Formats: sequence, C-alpha cells, structure tokens
Amino acid sequence: MVRSACRRLLSISLALLAVTAQAHVPHTDPDLSQARRLVSQSRQLVKDAHRRDPHGFGGHEAKAAELLRRASLQLSEARDFRIYNAGKPAQPPHRITRHAGRYLASHGARQRMS
Repeated sequence: MVRSACRRLLSISLALLAVTAQAHVPHTDPDLSQARRLVSQSRQLVKDAHRRDPHGFGGHEAKAAELLRRASLQLSEARDFRIYNAGKPAQPPHRITRHAGRYLASHGARQRMS
C-alpha cells in the first residue's frame, strides 16, 4: 500500500518535472532547424551516392561527407549555445589582442583559427 502510494507520487512528480522542463526550453531558430535538416539530407544523399558507386567520385564524396559532418556538429553547437544563453545579454565576440609582439586569444578563438 505504501509502496504503491510512493510509486504514484514519484510518477506524478516526474511527469510534472517533464512538463516544467519542457515549458522552460527556449525554441530554436527555425532557419537553424531547417539548415540542420538540409545538412542531414545532404549527408544521406552523399552516402547513397557512395554506396551506388564507391569509386566513381575519386574520394571527393568522402571529403564532402566529412565537411557535412562538421557542418552538422557546428549547427548543433549553435543550437546548444542558443539554448544555453537564452535570456542572457549578448556579449561581444572575443577579440585578439596584441601583447609583446605575440597574439593572444581566448581558447575558443585559438581553436577557430587552427
């Protein structure tokens, strides 16, 4: 009897938590969502073309598949950034500063430059 009451209470609290979490998730940009869908479709088309003729593109389809994979990752990171920073004031982009003849940058800017 006590166990069933605890299970019901746990089920109700989990349901309320899911509804509350869903209400606070900001919506992503529709253009970004469309771009993610298009990149996903393009990746599938490249895979299909490779399956039909694995040696007919001279390896360029493999390069295209890799670039589309990277594009997909970047779009996912953009979506995550947008969700994480929703409601926060916009910050200016990181700037590279010159110090003692050397260029210094934030970790993220250094990764983008390489």
